[in-house]
Amino acid sequence: MPHRIRMLLPAIALVLLATTAPANPLPPAFLFFHVQPLNQEFCEQNPIETCEQIVQYTEETGWMEADLFLMPIDPVIRDATFEVEWSQWWGESVGFENCIGGICVETPMGNRLQLQWVFEPPLEIDPSAPILLGRIGVVAEDPGEVWLDSGSMTGENWTEVVGGSGLIGVDECYCFTSCETFGPACGASFDDPDLYLEAPKGEVVEGVLNARLRYGPDFQPCPVNFAEDQECCELSVVYDEPDIEVTVTVDTRDLPVGEHAFNVRSESECVDCARVHVNVLEPSGIPEDTPSLTRTWGRVRSDFR
Repeated sequence: MPHRIRMLLPAIALVLLATTAPANPLPPAFLFFHVQPLNQEFCEQNPIETCEQIVQYTEETGWMEADLFLMPIDPVIRDATFEVEWSQWWGESVGFENCIGGICVETPMGNRLQLQWVFEPPLEIDPSAPILLGRIGVVAEDPGEVWLDSGSMTGENWTEVVGGSGLIGVDECYCFTSCETFGPACGASFDDPDLYLEAPKGEVVEGVLNARLRYGPDFQPCPVNFAEDQECCELSVVYDEPDIEVTVTVDTRDLPVGEHAFNVRSESECVDCARVHVNVLEPSGIPEDTPSLTRTWGRVRSDFR
């Protein structure tokens, strides 16, 4: 059964790119997740040389792996600890491979894995390039994600490591971490993921979705397009940066009686979705095949005797 993917990155990452022009400095270290089908040769044949090459989301499902890439700031690593979690319905990991060396202690905890590295002597690295730490294998038959719960490392100094997430089995709704800001990439996020509307068949009903615009690394508002794929639906968008009001108008004449649902999308580098639920009721008024009941004043008086 499909599961709704969390579209929000960890809260600490969200703080890094505020919905007004960002002013916070980048974190000292960041953990990215590269998601792909299982690749036994990836440690030895890793082609990733820049952050932009890291694939943070994929439509594929099945036997998958999440590769941990660290973007450090120190030129050495003495030790590091990470606690990684993934969607509960994936179950336990099917394996972990240490790609960077050192002494690594793995502690499985259901749909979580704690990894503790010690490097003796300290590992010298290029702090300008992503460092492949290891591979976590999962059986992801349904959509879900993997993310960093907590992390820290000691280089020249101790520092906290924050992280984004890797999305597996995405369809039309996804987001990823910007390599420039270490926050969510350009786009707009809906305040509420669901909008519920109800009307008798043949009538027009409307509701409002509120969204909030993000800003890019150049401090300019992200270009965003709002779209839907239902002929019965129209969108009207009003911008008051960073706030956006999207009015959804649905004409029920061409919809059968019953419940319907579709997505409204904010499209930019990230694509966020709000689910519109429309309950079409039986037409209002007296149905044509129902005989009308004529009541005279005398009949009404008799009802109260």
